[in-house]
Amino acid sequence: MKPLITLLAFLTLFSPAFSQQPAPAASQLDIYSNETEARLLKRVAADSTVDLFELMLASDNFSGGALTLEVCRQKPDVFLAQNSLNGQATAKEIKKLFKKIHDAFLVKYEDNPAFSQLFSNGIYNCATATALYALLLDRMGIPYAIHEAPTHVYMVVAPYTHRVIFETTAPGMMIMQANDKMKTEYLEYLLKNKLITREEMQQNKDEVFNKYFYPDKEIRLRQLAGIIYHNAAVTAAQKEDHITAYKNFEKAYILYPEEKYRYLASGFLAIQINNVMKADQDKRLQLYQRYAEIGDKEQGNKSMLAFLDEERETMLFKSPDLLKYQQLYAAARLLVRDSATAVELRHDHYKDMARYYYLMKFPDTCLLYLDSAYALYPNDLLTKENYTVALLDMLQTIDSMPKIIDTIRYFSARLPFIEKNRNVQEYNIESLARHTYALLAYKEDYKDGLKYYKQLEAVLRKWPEFARKHQDRLVELTGKLAGYYVRQEKYKEAQQFLRTALEVFPGDEDILYRLQHVDKMVSKGK
Repeated sequence: MKPLITLLAFLTLFSPAFSQQPAPAASQLDIYSNETEARLLKRVAADSTVDLFELMLASDNFSGGALTLEVCRQKPDVFLAQNSLNGQATAKEIKKLFKKIHDAFLVKYEDNPAFSQLFSNGIYNCATATALYALLLDRMGIPYAIHEAPTHVYMVVAPYTHRVIFETTAPGMMIMQANDKMKTEYLEYLLKNKLITREEMQQNKDEVFNKYFYPDKEIRLRQLAGIIYHNAAVTAAQKEDHITAYKNFEKAYILYPEEKYRYLASGFLAIQINNVMKADQDKRLQLYQRYAEIGDKEQGNKSMLAFLDEERETMLFKSPDLLKYQQLYAAARLLVRDSATAVELRHDHYKDMARYYYLMKFPDTCLLYLDSAYALYPNDLLTKENYTVALLDMLQTIDSMPKIIDTIRYFSARLPFIEKNRNVQEYNIESLARHTYALLAYKEDYKDGLKYYKQLEAVLRKWPEFARKHQDRLVELTGKLAGYYVRQEKYKEAQQFLRTALEVFPGDEDILYRLQHVDKMVSKGK
């Protein structure tokens, strides 16, 4: 199968550059490291409040042991009990507080440490250290603003009064160098998603790229938690662990829902899709659906439908397993959210299920599925043709002529293409003629015979070529019914009947002969 997209071996990772977006829907894929992380991130995706301290501990698969959540909380609790400040603190007190926090918690800087390491061995970077400062300042009631620069995170404490800057000396945003191809691909992505204009695309590439990738902006603690996941994703990408990179970018996107993270998550998801082509069907469906949600919607949906086409061909025709296919289809129906894709999915399902039951010699069930397919795409010529063939096959399984006639009349009334189909209507004419003849010749049931003859006459008016083709047989029926009227001495009825028949069979000598005789009887007042 053709890969969804082609990606650079490493994508360039920077700080987000767009306005805050609504929280994205949580992925149905298993992207979580542990139950705590799953619970908290799903609450974030549902726009609920969560304990960010607990979430950042869970972000590195923190699983307790001697370093439990309670133990990690204890150290900040002890520090706060010994160092009490509030929103009225002076600039001098705030500066002292910075040093106290640094001395109490921060031991050694490293690139991308786990948040929990602050409480085990004091290893930190500016993202985890800033998160710690923010958590402590929140509890003290001291206002602050977190700032995100292209390669760094820092905070301004008491931003409306003293503006004391808290920052660690080493950079804390994990980055990789963007090459020219990456810049072009990203700007094309922005243009496709209508996030930049075509006029901007014509400007200096580096300037436009920098504008959208390199802001210095204020963020919240939740977004900072997203940056911690971002850093973990970059580290995984550098190790070519694309699955872990994808999962962490997904989690970064949940916490920091901006186009930049969405783009990165979708890119590594595409790599995962291309590397997991032999995974189980449910997993593949989820991968395609998520790519349609956060990546290229059109390409993701097309790839999902193409995958389902292949699986349906295998499960229904090459190695039939109807139950397995039905389970796959049910899973796909639950996953697909795009309305147009859902319609196409249903149409393809109905079409192939109809084909399956046709091959299994169940034309009536085949027609049920074709009926559903036709309702979705009434102009599909192939569906109409398959419908016609299946209907003709089903008619041959009916052993009652009245049922055949009623069935054709029912489908002709419902479906214009059946009413206009030559093969079906010739079958209809032959059935009406045979049944009418049987009623008149063998049962002498002229009441029912006349009823079916009138139906036959109505069809023949629409298909005069069939009237000529079967003229001898049909004229014989006309003669039998005319004779019935004459025997009943209902000459005027016979006269009108023959005149009407002459419109269907103009110039027929037998009908003209009978009509001349009846006209004489009517002229005599009989």
